[in-house]
Amino acid sequence: MRFIRKINPFTRESLTFDVVPHVGILPICLDAAREDVAREMRDLGHTKSSTLDQIDRYIDGAVGVEFDKKDRVQFVEL
Repeated sequence: MRFIRKINPFTRESLTFDVVPHVGILPICLDAAREDVAREMRDLGHTKSSTLDQIDRYIDGAVGVEFDKKDRVQFVEL
């Protein structure tokens, strides 16, 4: 596991992410359903800030979640 600390440029909020290779960037797991990601992020107090094609952005764009054609997570971007 690796922890990545990132500063949200808009709110100056410090965000820490738990990176687990081949699993995901917790709490977002690879192969999770799009609605599960949205629910998990909402439970953490983060609403979707935008969607472009198959990528949903959260936390003012600081986190991008890319989905495949079946709406399953295939990539998480910080």
